[in-house]
Amino acid sequence: MSEELLQRDPIKNSEKIGSLDFYNIGATTVTALKEYKIIRGIDYGSVENKKVDALIVYKKNVIAVIECKKPS
Repeated sequence: MSEELLQRDPIKNSEKIGSLDFYNIGATTVTALKEYKIIRGIDYGSVENKKVDALIVYKKNVIAVIECKKPS
């Protein structure tokens, strides 16, 4: 399990937005989240190997992938 998942334990400590789960990550890949069954094990395409900044999830279904970038 990745260090971030061990430290934050998102399964027990996810933030809630109504009935949605908000995972503020950034150092964990989408693939790792799939492996530890935090999200569904489907093909996420080009996002799969990225370390996204946050996810909004409903019953293990990814609703939104959040990336915070510098304005350019």
